[in-house]
Amino acid sequence: MRETRLLVLDDLGTEQNSPWANEKLFQLLNYRYNAHLPTVITTNLIGLAGIEPRIRSRMNDRRLVRIVAMENVPDYRQQSDDKGAGAHGNPGC
Repeated sequence: MRETRLLVLDDLGTEQNSPWANEKLFQLLNYRYNAHLPTVITTNLIGLAGIEPRIRSRMNDRRLVRIVAMENVPDYRQQSDDKGAGAHGNPGC
């Protein structure tokens, strides 16, 4: 994961929150940050609250980070079956 061309971390903030897990996540993101490797991170956290401060500091570096906030976007999982669900009950099917 450290050397992959593009790393995508989905739903940051929902992972196992232990000191060991936090340290491993920091080591991974810090390595990629220092190497200027592209990393896409998604989260439902508002204002990065709940993200470990060392990780949050790297995510706030405007020289390397672009934050894209998506506001007022409906949760596709909460749509009723007749709105947007395909033949198998999944959007896009």
